[in-house]
Amino acid sequence: NFRTLVRNMNTGPRTYSVVADVYNADGQLVESVDSGDRYFRKRQSRNVYSSVTLDNPRLWDGVIDPHLYTV
Repeated sequence: NFRTLVRNMNTGPRTYSVVADVYNADGQLVESVDSGDRYFRKRQSRNVYSSVTLDNPRLWDGVIDPHLYTV
C-alpha cells in the first residue's frame, strides 16, 4: 500500500492519475498499478491511495538474500 500526495499547482482544474511501476532487484518490471483519473480543483492538494499485490514475492532475507523491490 502506498500514498502519494498530489498537488495541482495550476491556476485551473486538472485531471491526474498516479502510475506506480514495481521493479525487482534485477530492474525488471513485475507489476504496475494506475490510480485512474482523479479530478483536482485549482490549487488543490490531496492524497491518492493505491495498493499492489505481488504474486510469489521474493522476500528480504537480510545478508543471505538482500532482495529489494523499487517503486
